[in-house]
Amino acid sequence: MSENSFEKITFDAWQTAAEKALRGISVDSLTKTTYDGIAVKPLYAQSQTSNQVALPSGAWQINQAINHPNIDQAKKQIAEDLEQGVNALSLYSDKSLSANGYGLKINQANLESLFENTYLDMISLRLETGLDEVSTAKTILTHSQKHGQLSLGIDPIGKLAQYGGWDGEPVAKQAVQDALKQFDATHILRADGRFAHNAGASEAQELAFILSTALCYLKWADAAHIDLHSTAQKIEICICASQNQFITIAKIRALRQLWAELLDGLGIQQSSAYIYAETSYRMVSKSDPWVNLLRATVACFSAGIGGVNQLGILPMSAAIGLSPSFDRRLARHIQTILIEESHLAEVTDPSHGSFYIENLTANITQKAWEIFQTTQKNNGLIANLLSGNIQQQISLVSKKREQDYQAEELCLVGTSEFINHDEKPYETLKVDRITVDIPNFKIKITPLTAKRDAEMFENQSEDA
Repeated sequence: MSENSFEKITFDAWQTAAEKALRGISVDSLTKTTYDGIAVKPLYAQSQTSNQVALPSGAWQINQAINHPNIDQAKKQIAEDLEQGVNALSLYSDKSLSANGYGLKINQANLESLFENTYLDMISLRLETGLDEVSTAKTILTHSQKHGQLSLGIDPIGKLAQYGGWDGEPVAKQAVQDALKQFDATHILRADGRFAHNAGASEAQELAFILSTALCYLKWADAAHIDLHSTAQKIEICICASQNQFITIAKIRALRQLWAELLDGLGIQQSSAYIYAETSYRMVSKSDPWVNLLRATVACFSAGIGGVNQLGILPMSAAIGLSPSFDRRLARHIQTILIEESHLAEVTDPSHGSFYIENLTANITQKAWEIFQTTQKNNGLIANLLSGNIQQQISLVSKKREQDYQAEELCLVGTSEFINHDEKPYETLKVDRITVDIPNFKIKITPLTAKRDAEMFENQSEDA
C-alpha cells in the first residue's frame, strides 16, 4: 500500500492563487472594515487565529414573548406557544419600554389567572418588567413557590441607560445587594447589551457595555460580602443577534471569551456565561415585513452557531404593531426548523476551525476589551453614562451607519432598495399602544433610545 503525502501550502501560495483568480486585482482590495475598525479580510490562515472558550452543546431554548395587554389573550399566547414547542417565555410588563407599547399589568390576581394552566416548573421564565423589577420579582416569587429556570431581570444600570435616569447609585447598589440576599432564582441580575445595540452601538461597544455592567454588579456584591462565584452564576447576559451572519457568530463567541477573561481577572472561579439572545429590533422594518423573516432566520442561525443558551425571535411585524398569532407562529418555527429539521444543535461548535470566524472573534474580543478597559480607567460605566460619553460614542457609530445607508454602502431590502411600491398596509392586532410614564428621576441622563435602521427611509416615504 503506497503512502501519499501532500505538499504543505503556505499562506503566500494561497494569496498568489487568489490574486491569479482575481486577474491581477489585489486580494487586499477586498478587505472591508467594521464599525469597530476591524479589518475583515478575504483570506485567513490558521496561524492568525487564537484559542477561544468552548461553546455549550445541545439545543438552545426557544423563547417567545408574552406581551398582550389582555390577560385572556396573553393566556392564549402561552397555550399556543407551549403547544408548538416553545420551552421558554419572556413576560412583558406594561411598564417596560422593551414591550414597545404593549405588555400586561403584573399583579397577584393576573398572575394566578395567567399561569393557572401552566406548569412553571417545566419551563423557563424571564421577566421584562421595566422599573418595577424588584416588586414584580417579589410578586412572581410569591405566586410561584415552585418554578423552573427563572430570570428576574434586575438591572438598574440597564434601566438607567434605557429610561434616562435613576435615584442614584446607592439606591441601585442596595437593590442589587438585597436581591442577591433575598431572592431565590436561577438568574437574579441581568447584564443587558440590547439597549446599546438597538441605540446603534457597534459589536465591541455592545460587548463592553455588557462586561462593564456585570463588573459593577460583581463589585456591589463583593462590597456586601456576597460570594462572587455564586453572583456570577446569577447573572443573565442579554445580547442581540442581527442579519450580519458572521459578525453575529463571532460576537457571541467573543462574549464567552470576554466573560472568562473578566472572571479570571477578578480571581473568580470560572462559570460559563448564560446568554439570552434576541433578534435585533434595530434591523426590522415596517415596509415589506416579509423580509424580516429572512433577517430573523439568518440571525437565528447565527445565534445558534454562536452558542446561545436561549433565543427569542421578534415576529416579522414587531415594528408595525402587536403581532398576530400567525406571525408569532412563523417566529417560533424558524427556531424549530433549524433545531429539529436542520439538526443545527447536533454539532458542537460548528464554526470552530473556520479561520475567518476565529480570527474575527479574536479581533472583536480584543476591541471590546480595549473599550471596557478605557471605560474602567475613566471611572467606570456609571460615570460614563452620567457624563454622556457612552451615548456620544454610540451616536458616532449610529450616524456613520446612517451615512452608509444613505450612500448605498449598505442596503435594506424592501426599504432602501428593491421597494414594493404596490405594498398594502400589513394588518396587526387592533390593540392600542400603552404609554410608559417616565418618573421624575433625581438624576437624569440622555437615554439610549432604540432606533431602527429603516426609520430614515420610512420617514422619507411618509413625507413624500
